[in-house]
Amino acid sequence: MSWTYPAGARDALAATDARDLCMGDDAVGEAVNADRRSHEVPGLYSVDKSVFPSARACRSALTIMALSRRGADRFLERNR
Repeated sequence: MSWTYPAGARDALAATDARDLCMGDDAVGEAVNADRRSHEVPGLYSVDKSVFPSARACRSALTIMALSRRGADRFLERNR
């Protein structure tokens, strides 16, 4: 069974909770790369705090916004 995009869709964005995804260049051990793009599902980006190792009590909003913006920028570059 293979996953396909809905008609007319090219890329998608996903949102999950902290500790759900590992970020890195190794497609075997990590779910997304530094641009927040999925290794397994072409065109899927995670633009939230899901790559954080935990949901700590410290204020992480600016880091989340920066990572989200980077992922959104890469998403837009790819879809121009």
